[in-house]
Amino acid sequence: MAAVAAPPLASPSHDPIGAALESSRKEFYRQLKDPTLKAEIDKITTIDQVYEATKRLQEDQGKRKTLRSLGKIRTFLDRLDEYSKVLGIFVQVNPDVLALIWGPIKLLIHLSSNLVKSMDAIVDVMSLVGDRLPVFTDYAKLLEANPRVNRVLALIFRDILDFYLAALNFFALKGWRIAFEALWPVRRDEINLVAQNMEKHGRLMVEEVTLAHISKAHDEWMAAHKHYNDERQARDAQFFHNVEQHIQPISYDKRLDQLRTSICEGTADWLTEDETFNRWLDPTDSSTNIVWLQGFPGAGKTYVASRVVDHAMTKGYELFSFLRYNEEATALIVLQTLLFQLVALDADLRVALCSELRCPTRDRKRDLKSSTRFAADTLLKLIKCAPSPVYIIVDGLDEIEDAGRHLILEQLLSLGARVGGEGVLKLFVSSRREENIERLFRDSQHGVIRLDQKNAGCIRKYIATESHRWLAGFDKQTRSDLKSLLVFLPIDAEGMFLYAHLVMSTIKMLPPQIELIRQELRVPPKSLAEACQRVLQRISDMPSSVCKIGKRILAYIACSPLPIMVREMEQFILLDPGVQEELHPIRASMNVIQYCGPLVEVVEDKLQFVHFTVKEYLCARDVNGGFIESSGALLDLTETCLRYLSTDLFDEDAGDDDLEKDVISGRFRLSYFACDQWYNLTRLCIIGSKDAAVPGRLVLALEDFVTARGSPSRDSEHLFEPAALESVKDDFPEIHAFLCRVANFNKKKRDTGNWRLREADTWTQTDPTTLSASSSRIHHLLDRTMATTNHVTKLQFHYGPGLYKCDYILCPSNRLGFTTKSA
Repeated sequence: MAAVAAPPLASPSHDPIGAALESSRKEFYRQLKDPTLKAEIDKITTIDQVYEATKRLQEDQGKRKTLRSLGKIRTFLDRLDEYSKVLGIFVQVNPDVLALIWGPIKLLIHLSSNLVKSMDAIVDVMSLVGDRLPVFTDYAKLLEANPRVNRVLALIFRDILDFYLAALNFFALKGWRIAFEALWPVRRDEINLVAQNMEKHGRLMVEEVTLAHISKAHDEWMAAHKHYNDERQARDAQFFHNVEQHIQPISYDKRLDQLRTSICEGTADWLTEDETFNRWLDPTDSSTNIVWLQGFPGAGKTYVASRVVDHAMTKGYELFSFLRYNEEATALIVLQTLLFQLVALDADLRVALCSELRCPTRDRKRDLKSSTRFAADTLLKLIKCAPSPVYIIVDGLDEIEDAGRHLILEQLLSLGARVGGEGVLKLFVSSRREENIERLFRDSQHGVIRLDQKNAGCIRKYIATESHRWLAGFDKQTRSDLKSLLVFLPIDAEGMFLYAHLVMSTIKMLPPQIELIRQELRVPPKSLAEACQRVLQRISDMPSSVCKIGKRILAYIACSPLPIMVREMEQFILLDPGVQEELHPIRASMNVIQYCGPLVEVVEDKLQFVHFTVKEYLCARDVNGGFIESSGALLDLTETCLRYLSTDLFDEDAGDDDLEKDVISGRFRLSYFACDQWYNLTRLCIIGSKDAAVPGRLVLALEDFVTARGSPSRDSEHLFEPAALESVKDDFPEIHAFLCRVANFNKKKRDTGNWRLREADTWTQTDPTTLSASSSRIHHLLDRTMATTNHVTKLQFHYGPGLYKCDYILCPSNRLGFTTKSA
């Protein structure tokens, strides 16, 4: 390099270039994800130390037969050497700045050497950056002649640090080795942008540069960086949204919120004193990574699980599922739910998932939607990459079918075994103790917590809270008498929270006759089943018309494959299963508790039993022959849907003005449920018939439905014939053929997954019924009615607060809707 006279050194307080370098240095360390790297960076201040480090590395690689060629980075090192010398001549350089030129190189080579692919990737990007860096010795005289050009050195210094920051922060990601191929392309693109800026800034040194040029270059760099990040984030956000729409993972956030708001103060406070739980919660304690919370049905396990979620979120990433008897739950659905919860908590993991699913040779979105193995492998990979411990809490495993619970638990336990030492995964499972669940746990080291031995205090607090409100309406002496009787209720409960809830609810339903209440408390139910029986007796003792409605509500909740919403049930009650009649408008809301007592609760506007054991009891044959006759209830529900869909509400030639009036009057309250579930209900009725003849009522309702709503389908694809429909094939061939076409249409709808009501013309013609076209019309009429009339309050009364319905037909929000258009 030619000798160049150095300019007089300015004092640091008047050295704008030195100040810019120092500012970039501080910003680099502020954005560096692993602050412990600073000490390693400060140790390397010359190119000779870098060469020595690479020499040792190649010797080690030679011994391990993983030798990689580092000759490709020589240009990069030469350019940096020239840069550091020029910088030292024209700028008063802090030694810490020089360390930032050389220190990161050694770190990057060392960190990437753990994986052949990563080593090659770092060598390639260093070669790329080296090719884009100017030959600084060629510009020495220019730098001497035009001091303003020195400011370009500060821009290039920041470019160099941007390169180091992008690369070092990549290797700070936990589990980068596992997801390297998914994560690295994003960083490589970012480094490409940095290299382009280096080349652009280098050209400034050969132009008639002014301060305005340099300021403009700085602004353009900032704009380019922001544009790249904004564009990448928008692209990733859109891709992730599309994936989420395609998969439709279940969200349990509202369920968790409902549990939090309804829980009695002090519930599960004992968790913080429990040794097994504290070992599980401690991310550094690997002795108890799995805990099984056992308890009798109705012991309050779900409420305790909600408190476990709250504790877990203080330690790491909390993932949770509250399984219910009336909701579909498979291993795949649970894994999808946990996966999307995890990526919602961490932006880097979300990027990793999107990168994993972007595969040019295979539809990975389809794999995630349909393959349990792929979902499990993807979740495992992300857990290993998670920067925080991952806690999985699954409640209600015993509420679902044996085969389903077996597969779910098997997959969860497999995740725990496969994560090994590459991550922290804690699993908490809540269920009653059953042999098939216990069998799976036997091969896994786990802790057990028995809830019935822990929750007596919680039950006492609950009874005290509930009785305080109730007793306020009695005089002092009566309150004292009743309190003395309530003292024994926690003992009678024997650890069953549901028992205490049913007894308290039952006595609050009684007329305010002191002797009647005293009698109820003096002779309490001997079991949970007897507590249920007393509630049912209260329903039976109601006036005949009220009792009939109560039994019908309980029957429909018990047999419906999809939870029924309150507003849907209100319309069901007005319909006669065997009659196709004019629909009457609904003018008042229904108090479900008035008809069904404490056996039913409303969660997210959906009706459900307070516990799955209530359904088991209601349908049990040994309870007066069964309070509910399951097959009869299912037939009633199915026939009601078919008759409703056969009314002139769904006629193709109905005018928009008439339909708009029907929308405003609430006559379409039941349209989503009926359109979505009529086939499934019919199929269940046929299956339930077994060897007996298909009920004549069902056949008549189907014949009328086919006449009213049948449509010639243009779909000529080969039909598969579901085995469930086999029993109607010989006696009712036309109905069988029609149902097979519907089954094929439904399968195509599920497989496609992205049909939209606004694009109804592209797919409704394949529907063997006219219902898809009707659903599209109703959707658009609801939108139009909100926009052009002042009936929003009426519409909310009939269709709920979520009037803005998603137009993806498989999206849950197509039924539930959003409260605002922007949502």
